[in-house]
Amino acid sequence: MSTPQLGILAAETWAPDPATYTVVSAVEVSGVPRWEDLPEAARRTIARHEVFAWQPTVNPAGDIIVTVEDSDGLAIEDVDLRLVDPEHTDTVIQERLRRERHRCIRVLERAARPHIIIIFFRRGLGNGVCALVTHHLFVDEHAVDLLWNEIFRRVAGQPVPTGHDLRYRHWALTTISAHARTAARKASMEAATALRDATLTTVHTARKAESTALLRFTIPPEVTDGCARKARAVQVPVAAVYGAAFGDVLCTHFRSSAVTVAVPASRRADLADHDVVGCYVNTVWVPARPAADTAATIRRWHQDLQFAAARSHADAAQLRPILGGEPHAMLSFESRAGRRATGPVRWHHLPPPDSPAKAGLTCFLAPGIRHGAGDGRLLWRDGVLNDAAAARVTGSFLDTLARFAGLAPDQENR
Repeated sequence: MSTPQLGILAAETWAPDPATYTVVSAVEVSGVPRWEDLPEAARRTIARHEVFAWQPTVNPAGDIIVTVEDSDGLAIEDVDLRLVDPEHTDTVIQERLRRERHRCIRVLERAARPHIIIIFFRRGLGNGVCALVTHHLFVDEHAVDLLWNEIFRRVAGQPVPTGHDLRYRHWALTTISAHARTAARKASMEAATALRDATLTTVHTARKAESTALLRFTIPPEVTDGCARKARAVQVPVAAVYGAAFGDVLCTHFRSSAVTVAVPASRRADLADHDVVGCYVNTVWVPARPAADTAATIRRWHQDLQFAAARSHADAAQLRPILGGEPHAMLSFESRAGRRATGPVRWHHLPPPDSPAKAGLTCFLAPGIRHGAGDGRLLWRDGVLNDAAAARVTGSFLDTLARFAGLAPDQENR
C-alpha cells in the first residue's frame, strides 16, 4: 500500500466515528443518451483501475498486506424516481446520501465487501443524480473527478483509455521503498522542528465515540471577488487568503499566538500523476501565526504551507508523539465550481452530505468563482464547541475574511 493509504489507516484508529473516512461524491447529470448504459459504464470504469480490487488485510505478524480480489468489490444500484413527486425527489436523494455518508466501510475485513457502491437516481429522460460511495483509502477528490469523467465519456460514446491501469500500484511501491522511508523520517523531523520553532501549542483528543455537530455558511460573492483581488495583490493563490483568515480566527478562539492546522495536501507531483485514480493525499501540519498586517499574515501562511507541502511525504503519525498532541483544527478545500461536459452529457458536483469531523474542529471551504458565492461547513465534536460558540467562530471567520479581502477596515494584528 502507499504511504498515504497507510497514513489513513493509522489516522482511522484515532477517529471517534468509524465512518470518518467514508467518501460520498454525488453529481447531478443530464443529457445521458441511455440511462440503462450507466451501470455497465461504471463497471467497466471501476474494473479498469486496479486500486478498487485491492483487499487490505492484517496478517498474523501484524503487517498490512494486499491481495487483488475483484469479484465482489463493487455494488451498483439503480433507483428509479420517475414516479415520485418531483417536489420530493431531492428529499429522497439527500436522505439516502446522508445514510451512505454514515456507512462504515471496514476495508480491512474481507467479509465487509463491497467497498465501492455506485447509486444511479433516475429522475427523468436522461437526467438524475449519480453517487459514488467508497473509502478514502481508494480515492482522493481529484480521483473522483477522473472516475465521473470516464463513466460519462463511456455513456456518451466518447473515446476512453483502454487496458488495466496499474500505475497507482507502481507509484505506491515508490512511497514505501527504503529510500522513501528514510526521506519520510527526515521530512518528519524537519516539519516537527519548524512547528516547534513557531512556538506552537497542540491539543489532546480523546479516543472515544463523540457525536459531531455542523454549521453551514455562505461566503458572499463580494467576499469571493475581494479575496481574489487580495490574492493578486499579494501574489499568492487565493486559497492562501482563506487559510490565513481561518488561522487568524483560530488564534483568537484558542487565545494563542500560534496554532496548528492540519491541511490535506496532494502528492501528485507531475502530469502523469494527475491522470491516475488512487489516493495521493497526505495531511500536513501548518502553523498559523498572525503578522503585522493582513498582507504579511497571508504571505506567512502561504510560506508555511509551502514548507509543509514540500514535506507531504512526512509521516504524520510521527508528528503526534513528537509534538505531544493534535492540531487545533483541520482546514480542507473542496472544489464544486463549474459544470463539466462530454458530448451531450452535462454534470456538476452537489454539496456533500453532513459528515463526521476528522478533527475536533474541522472546516471545509468551497470558495466561489467570479461574482459567485462560496460555501463552507464547520464541524465540531462534543466538548470542542457548542452551537453558540460555533456561530461566533463562523461569524468571526466571515468578518475576518471580509477584512482580509479589503471590504472592512484593517487593524493591527496581535
